[in-house]
Amino acid sequence: MTLFTAQEMARRLADVQNVMAEQDIDAIVLCSVHNTLYYSGFWMVPWGRYQGMVIPREGEPAVIAPRIEFDRPHRMSVYEDVRIYWDTQSPVDGIVTMIRNVLAE
Repeated sequence: MTLFTAQEMARRLADVQNVMAEQDIDAIVLCSVHNTLYYSGFWMVPWGRYQGMVIPREGEPAVIAPRIEFDRPHRMSVYEDVRIYWDTQSPVDGIVTMIRNVLAE
């Protein structure tokens, strides 16, 4: 179940990607709960774990969430590219590794 319509999410993504193109920014990394919700539609109560999102200048973003969230990011986000990290050790290491992997692609 998504919180926002696909059209609204497409508008938000287009707006930020237009600004990125104007400013010559290749990608942005979002790590706050509020920014991730606004651009992905996925809401998570952090509980000491991190969620995030990588938005490229062109193409679809990647939503990043801890394994404890299970399938919620897939159900709540309009985007297909959902990356799950294992947070059995350091949640910082988990999300940093996942962000690094997405940016390297």
